[in-house]
Amino acid sequence: MFRTNAIEATRNSIIPFMMMSDTDNLPTIALRSALAAITLLSWLSVVDAATPRGPVTHEPLSESTNQPPGGAPSASAGSMAPANAAAHHNLAVALYAKGDHAAAMVEYREALRLYSDFAEAHHGLGLALFSQGERDAAIIEYRTTLALQPDHAMAHGSLGQALEAKGDSDGAIREYREAIRLKPDLWMVHNSLGIALKAKGHLDAAIAAYQEAIRLQPDNPAPHNNLGIVLKTKGDLDGAITAFRTALRLQSGPLAAQYGLNLGNVLMAKGNPDAAIALYHTVLRLEPDNAEAHLQLALTLQAKDDLPGAIAAYHEALRLQPDDAIIHANLGTALQRSGDLNGAIDSFRRAIQLQADLAMVHYNLGLSCQVAGRHQEAVQAFREFLRLTPKTPENRDKIELASARLDKLSR
Repeated sequence: MFRTNAIEATRNSIIPFMMMSDTDNLPTIALRSALAAITLLSWLSVVDAATPRGPVTHEPLSESTNQPPGGAPSASAGSMAPANAAAHHNLAVALYAKGDHAAAMVEYREALRLYSDFAEAHHGLGLALFSQGERDAAIIEYRTTLALQPDHAMAHGSLGQALEAKGDSDGAIREYREAIRLKPDLWMVHNSLGIALKAKGHLDAAIAAYQEAIRLQPDNPAPHNNLGIVLKTKGDLDGAITAFRTALRLQSGPLAAQYGLNLGNVLMAKGNPDAAIALYHTVLRLEPDNAEAHLQLALTLQAKDDLPGAIAAYHEALRLQPDDAIIHANLGTALQRSGDLNGAIDSFRRAIQLQADLAMVHYNLGLSCQVAGRHQEAVQAFREFLRLTPKTPENRDKIELASARLDKLSR
């Protein structure tokens, strides 16, 4: 399948912690972004079994037309094999659309046994193989398709997807651009090109690709969402808000919650926590068990000094993701600010147990232990913070604060 949903690297990232010197107030781990990039759609076509012809389209199970694609078998008076190949191909398309990719592969292979130069069957088999994680085998099928039919635009797009999945962004961009050259109206390839360009840091080119996808498919929420991500990355928060609002307005399916998170996060970044909170509550009405939404709600409530509300939201997030170190760490900061030092220390220790290299959690643990009079534990925590923190100019102030506390405790 030409994949429909790709989560960009920003989704579960931790933005660097803020640093505070007041022993009565601990820094909160900054929000994890929940920006999801939506990328590609299934590309399968049905071939007419009686007269096996039909172009590749970008919609699954599309109607055949009378335009013959290269590589499709033609009927012959002396054999039913080509028609049978087309029948197996079409059955494979139907099985694939139902999600039975293993059975689809069987049918694609049977089509190819009957007609080895069937370009569409090679492409479909590649899609099915890719959906099962067999990237190298999929690439072979895509290249075979292109050897048989060099102008197969969607095979170039599918090859780009597979190359991108293997980390070859340059190769992916090259294939996406060739697909667009051959068939400029493939909105999903423009969308995928945007994602690949963003991954390479070419933000303006990514914006142009998303804008072209939107021009071609203005009512599809995916490129609006992805445009919002790039605009947020460039610091254009107003533009990002507009793009996310459009994506959310257009999306009535399962991705509405994700788009709501994206909009909520950028509203928070814009300094509008009340609007962000309203969005998170909307997300939770759609998906009550969305742990990320509970976390973002908790962080925003904590920023507004609603500590009871924040603590309750953190606990809901932990109910859903009990082994998430970031949630435990953030809960610790809220508990400390509410005066529950022992609870804070327990939360920080649990976060460290789950992810020992979170330097700022060690710092926060040291602060809590220091305030609680547990000085030996504070010394150990500050030492671990200093061990984990790179001695770079941007970390100088943090290191000096931790060193000063450690010196005071060691006297």
